[in-house]
Amino acid sequence: MKPHHAAALALVVWYMIVPPERCADRTRNDIDTCSQVLDLNAPLPAWFRTWPSYNTEAECEHVLNMERHWSPASGPPGLNFDQRLVERELAAERCVSSGVLKLNPKDQPPGAAVDL
Repeated sequence: MKPHHAAALALVVWYMIVPPERCADRTRNDIDTCSQVLDLNAPLPAWFRTWPSYNTEAECEHVLNMERHWSPASGPPGLNFDQRLVERELAAERCVSSGVLKLNPKDQPPGAAVDL
């Protein structure tokens, strides 16, 4: 392998991403007060990256599978979860490489998590 190819491979990391939410009623845009659904049709750069990044796809998928078996009900007492929304988010989460996302912090939508 040529050195520049090895360097390019070393820069690829994996992220777990979750789709953004939108108002169920598309005529509304008051996301804080409307009934929310996941926007599964949003372009990948609009999806939110979770922290941390992972070195391999296998590592990311392993953590994703562990999260899918976690129940919000087993979390600390006093936290108020929307159980159905959390379940939908976990089902929609996916692992993608930084090469697929080709994200630049300047290209992130407002409020998107950036941990580059």
